[in-house]
Amino acid sequence: MLIHRWLKRLKLKQGYRMNLCPIWLQQMLMSRAQAGVKSGMTKLNRTVAQHRSNHILQVIIFGLTCFSIVYLWSKHFKR
Repeated sequence: MLIHRWLKRLKLKQGYRMNLCPIWLQQMLMSRAQAGVKSGMTKLNRTVAQHRSNHILQVIIFGLTCFSIVYLWSKHFKR
């Protein structure tokens, strides 16, 4: 990429400061970072919603199973 070549030409070390970069590069890096955070948050929200619905389903199934066991147990011992 053009940016990587540009940074190599400047021979900036790993700990370079953002104020050494031109404004257009700072803006581009920030916009890419914001886009990455936004897509990550979207995926995370989708995952959380899916896990929440799975948890609710598990609680409902557990409740129905407990109710069925107690109901059948009470029918068995009434006789």
